[in-house]
Amino acid sequence: MIREMKVLWRQWFIGRLVRGLQYVGSVAFGWQAVALSGIALSAALTIWWMQSGRLPIGGDEPHYLIMSASVARDGDLELRNNYWWDATTTEIFGPVDAHVLPTNKGWSPIHTPGLGVLLAAPWALHGIVGARLALCVVAFMLLALGSWRWMRDSLSPRAAPFSVVGLMAGVSTVFGGSQIYPDLPAGAIVLALVAWVWSAAPRSAAGWAGYWLLAGLLPWLHTKYFATSVVLAGTGAWQAWRDERRAVLVLPVLFAIGCGSLMWWHLDTFGGVLGWRRLGDLGSDPLRILSVFLGLHLDQAQGMFFQQPLLLPGLIGFGHMVYRRHPLTVPWLLLYGSLIMPNSMELNWYGGGGPAGRFAWSAMWLWTIPMGIWLKDQRSSIERYVRPMVLTGLAYQAALAIRWVQAPSVLFPNHSELIWERNSLLPIQLRYYVPSFYFWDFERFLTYLPNIVWVAAAVLLIVTGFVWTTSQRNRLRTVWLSGAALAALVLVV
Repeated sequence: MIREMKVLWRQWFIGRLVRGLQYVGSVAFGWQAVALSGIALSAALTIWWMQSGRLPIGGDEPHYLIMSASVARDGDLELRNNYWWDATTTEIFGPVDAHVLPTNKGWSPIHTPGLGVLLAAPWALHGIVGARLALCVVAFMLLALGSWRWMRDSLSPRAAPFSVVGLMAGVSTVFGGSQIYPDLPAGAIVLALVAWVWSAAPRSAAGWAGYWLLAGLLPWLHTKYFATSVVLAGTGAWQAWRDERRAVLVLPVLFAIGCGSLMWWHLDTFGGVLGWRRLGDLGSDPLRILSVFLGLHLDQAQGMFFQQPLLLPGLIGFGHMVYRRHPLTVPWLLLYGSLIMPNSMELNWYGGGGPAGRFAWSAMWLWTIPMGIWLKDQRSSIERYVRPMVLTGLAYQAALAIRWVQAPSVLFPNHSELIWERNSLLPIQLRYYVPSFYFWDFERFLTYLPNIVWVAAAVLLIVTGFVWTTSQRNRLRTVWLSGAALAALVLVV
């Protein structure tokens, strides 16, 4: 009897040990390791920058932290005493023009308070550093999880984590992860939600509850995410219906709690469901909107594809989705448009004095969706190029980091029309060959040659995806070679 018990215990112990080692191995090579590595790198740089004075808080950051201080200390969003206290103590920033409106509740914040509330505990624990590091954790964990969940269905177990490494290694994450703005956290939340709801993996009732709650709470980060929240709700309901999980359709009450609570706070504080903002606050000049829209994609500082060029295959994937009439094409377009268009129409173009590219950070990660669909459909012929592409992307990011790691101030905008004076990710010698959308008349961007060349190249990538599985694919090499030769001739001359 004792011998049998020993054998059973040994088998149980060995089984637990094997499962434990398998779990450790999956973590070591999975999204968790990527996220933890990114958090460690971003946190180390952030602490060094702050201790050396290279990264002072600025822009809207002090105002979000004033909200955090008010929530942590007073449990409210009446900010008069908090601004007065900080002007005296310089605990956060010092004297600053308060971003408030006088209401029947006192000094009420003009910024949607979700980010301030989210950072209240980290700020109370470790001040500005705690707030920055908390945002690093949120951004990397959600972005790595979302990218991994989507890419593991598109690539082999060896290539998928490698692709996630490439996507997470970039200026928009390593630097942007510590910036106290709602854009990157919103983008990370949206990617995690759509990767969960659109992937082939099974979905639990608890997962659906989390989906509806996060989708409903998203506008608390910024009022402009109301439209995104509604699209996420529609997407979730559509997917639940397709999954024949009609029982989970009772859970949208959690979505209503999230959105409804913000509407109630806006009505109670400012007298309108959108708060103090109105739709008329957005720009309506079509050339201005087009200029900023293209700039958020292709500008040499603000453009998402220059901050993370590994997302460029997403353009091919989008063309592929359109040709296939993929069922996710319309939902993806609605979701992407809900994130990128409000920022394109914002009168404070490119987010004012905030970090360059932040107005693209919420939408850019959605390009992993069409990219993953294309890679999955063409996996046998494309996957062998994933590793060299990721290595090239890492080399590009390392070259950019030579400038901005030592001086993160170069990542903040200088909206000058002069190429040698404006901010850019690239050294001066290369700036004349890449797009620039810093034209104050919002007209000359249409005739600036580098803009024409690069926009044409982006369109050609979409066309490439559209004809990828057709007989016209054989002509692509000739078209690309001719286009590259013409572009080189035009840009050099």
